[in-house]
Amino acid sequence: MVLSLEQTQVASAFPEVTWSLTDQVCIYRPEGVLTSDVAARLVSWLAEMESDLVQPFNRFSDLSHLQASDIPLLDLANVAFWRRATYSGPTVKSAFLARSPASIALANAYKGFMTGSKIQVAVFIRLEDAASWLGVSPESLTRPDDRGSFGGNFDRRGE
Repeated sequence: MVLSLEQTQVASAFPEVTWSLTDQVCIYRPEGVLTSDVAARLVSWLAEMESDLVQPFNRFSDLSHLQASDIPLLDLANVAFWRRATYSGPTVKSAFLARSPASIALANAYKGFMTGSKIQVAVFIRLEDAASWLGVSPESLTRPDDRGSFGGNFDRRGE
């Protein structure tokens, strides 16, 4: 897949996002403080990728390196509502790896807001459990030689 100029510019704002090329999993590893602005920009970019790619992809968010979350519950609910209302693709999975009480609460709140969506959300404290639920090996979520920064072999619509 070759990204459009606009997608490349947006992707450059998310160096913490990579792909497991073999398993078609988008991997997000935020560090520091997760804000409402970052979350909104990320889901906006995801929606663009979803509309461009022929094959659906699952998501894996590793929240274990977050120092804090500065997302009010109302903003999180709005992000989830927007995702539920705008995602029209096939059912996909979104696994959250959360280990601190704050990140577990954040991920579980999002999961609750996404109940009934075509984006199935689950929260895990062990990488192996998240990988199993996604149907991939734990190594595919961590192995650097199989991760690409938006340069994998993905088929885009219209190409």
